[in-house]
Amino acid sequence: MGRGVVPQLRGQRNAAVADRPQLALPSVLEEETRARDAALTAYAVRYRPLYMQYACAIAPDLSRWEDVWDRLAFSILTANAMVHDAVTAFHQARQSRRGVGFHGIAGMTPNKARYLNALPCGRPILRYRKRKDEGWLRYRMRLMTIDGLGVTKASYAACLLYPLEAEVACLDTWMQKLLLGSKGFEWLTVDEYILAERRLARWARTVGINLALAQWIAWDWMRGDGPSPQRYFDA
Repeated sequence: MGRGVVPQLRGQRNAAVADRPQLALPSVLEEETRARDAALTAYAVRYRPLYMQYACAIAPDLSRWEDVWDRLAFSILTANAMVHDAVTAFHQARQSRRGVGFHGIAGMTPNKARYLNALPCGRPILRYRKRKDEGWLRYRMRLMTIDGLGVTKASYAACLLYPLEAEVACLDTWMQKLLLGSKGFEWLTVDEYILAERRLARWARTVGINLALAQWIAWDWMRGDGPSPQRYFDA
C-alpha cells in the first residue's frame, strides 16, 4: 500500500478506521527513529558524567610505553573475537609484552600472536601516539599501518588511547545496526565508514561529547546492559 492509503473495508468499524488519520510508511519509520534517538539521548544525558569518569579511569599515561602497547594489543585481540576470549588473552599477554608464550595463550589465534609479536616494545611504540599537527582521520590511517588493525580496530585503538578527545569511532556490528540498520557486520569501504561515523558525530555534538565517548555510550545502550567500563576496556 502506497502513501498511507487505507483499504476500503466493510462495516461501521471499518469506516471508523478509515476516518482515522494514517501514517505513511516513511512517517512510521521516522517516528520510530525519533523515539529511538530520544531514548538514546536521554540515556546519554543521564549517564554522561559517569562515562566521563570511566574515560578518565581508563585514560593511559602516554609517557609509558606499556600503556600504549596495552591499548594497541587489546584492539588487535578484540577483532572477530568474543569479549571474554579477548580479555583472557589480553590479561595473559600483558604479563610478558615482549612475546614470550603468546602462541600458547587461550583465545590467541596464530595471526594475532604474530601481530602482537610485531608490536614494538619500549620507547619505539610511542611513535603511535597522535602528533600535535595530525588530524584524527590521518592519525587513524597511520594506526592502520599496524598489522591487525583495520579501520574499525584502528578507530578503537585511537579511542582507547584518547577516550576523552578522539573524534573517531569503532563501528562494530552493534554500531552499524544503530547507524545503518545492518543486521550483521558489513565490510564498509573507508569512505562509507566515514559517512556513517559523521552521522554519529552529529548526534555527539547535540549531547556535547566527543565522538569516542559517544560511541561508547551508544554501544552500551544498543547492547542493553547499562554502563560498565569493563566491557569497553578491561584493564
